[in-house]
Amino acid sequence: MGVSTKTDLALRQKRKAAIIRLHAKGWSDSEVADAIGIPRRAVGSYRERLNLPANGRNERYRKRVAENTKRQLKAAGVSSLAEIKALEVAKLAKALGWPEHLSLRSIQIAESLYQRGPMTRKQIANAIGIEWRGSRKTFSGRMPGGSCLAELQRSGLVVRLQSAITHGGKGNHEDVYFLGLEIEPCQANRSKSQLRRLKLP
Repeated sequence: MGVSTKTDLALRQKRKAAIIRLHAKGWSDSEVADAIGIPRRAVGSYRERLNLPANGRNERYRKRVAENTKRQLKAAGVSSLAEIKALEVAKLAKALGWPEHLSLRSIQIAESLYQRGPMTRKQIANAIGIEWRGSRKTFSGRMPGGSCLAELQRSGLVVRLQSAITHGGKGNHEDVYFLGLEIEPCQANRSKSQLRRLKLP
């Protein structure tokens, strides 16, 4: 039908040579693809036919990540990635109308209580999608009070109603947590992108 094209053997050999040379320098498939102007998948196919292993997290990769990290830190005016995360969490808290000092997990809990109403610890864990590991371990963290729920209570946002639910069996008393009656986050309108960011680990 006249749609086939003749294989350019010279070009193919040139690409193979370039892939071998750049691969030996520790370049990833994506970097090689950008350098020689072909799709990354094509580079992978060439490499596999040449029996060359993928360049994973080698020394070149680690140096590149370190350089990118330095640029990010400099641009953000901070000294560590932890500070960048803290700034992002504070920015998210402000966008949702919660105090900026809260941890990401505490924001998740406050937002769930705001959206769903009073809940037990197990119900909160289920609402925010984390594994239940017992009353003490599930919400523990490095914040005032040693846990997210303690942080929220110390901040005056959440009220704990002790032994509000009673049932038979072991651990037959459960506390219930809810936002204070006067608590209302400043930003009532929540975008989907803001709520998706609450899923960050």
